Amino acid sequence: YPAAGVSDWTPYAQSIKKDGVKGLVFLGDFPSLAKLEQALTSVGYAPDWIDANSNAYGPAFPQLAGAALSKQHNYAELFATAPLESAADNPAVRQAIDLFKKYAPGKQVTYPALRAFSAWLLFATAARDCAELTRRCVYDNAMKNTAFTAGGLQAPFDLTSKEPPRCYVIVEATAKGWQAADFKPDQGAYRCDAPAYKYEGDYGKPATLADVGKSLADLT
Repeated sequence: YPAAGVSDWTPYAQSIKKDGVKGLVFLGDFPSLAKLEQALTSVGYAPDWIDANSNAYGPAFPQLAGAALSKQHNYAELFATAPLESAADNPAVRQAIDLFKKYAPGKQVTYPALRAFSAWLLFATAARDCAELTRRCVYDNAMKNTAFTAGGLQAPFDLTSKEPPRCYVIVEATAKGWQAADFKPDQGAYRCDAPAYKYEGDYGKPATLADVGKSLADLT
C-alpha cells in the first residue's frame, strides 16, 4: 500500500474477502493495520490469522483496532523474549516495568525496550568480569555465554553456537489487550522447535576483519 497511507481501506478489505485470504502477513505500520481490520470487520470477513508482527506489540494497537479485535485474529512473534504479560510470574520482566515507572514514568515498556535491556545486560555482565576493560575482553566474556537469559528476560541463548535460535513466544491481540497465545510452549514460557531455514541463493560474501587486513588480535 502507499507509504503515505490509504484514505479508505475498504477496497483492500473487499479484495482480501474476494480472494478468500486465509492468512495475512502485514508488513507496515500498525495504525494502518488497525484501519484495515476495521474495514475487514465492516465487510464481514476475517482471515484465519493475521501476523501483526512485533511492531504492533504494545497497548496502542489494541486501542486503535478496538472492537475489530473481537473478530480479527492477530498474532505476533516475540522471538525469544518474555512477554510483558508474564510479569506476575517473571521477576525480570516485573523489574523492567518497575524501572520504567521509576525513571521514565508514563512511558510504555515496548518489545524493543525489552530487547535493549537484554543486550545491555549482556554487555554489563561481560564488562563486569574484565580486570581491564577493553573491547576484546568484553567480546571474549560475552562469547563464553552458552545459556544467556538476561536474568529471565529471554529464553536461554548460546552465543558460542552458529545455529539460529530455536525458541520463540507467540502473543495474541484481543479486545482486552495482548495475551499469551495457545502455541503449546515446551520449555517454560517458550516453544523451542523453530526449524532452521537454509538460504540457497547467492547473497554475496559478508565482510570480515580479514578483508580490511585486521583480525581479532586488533580488537583492543
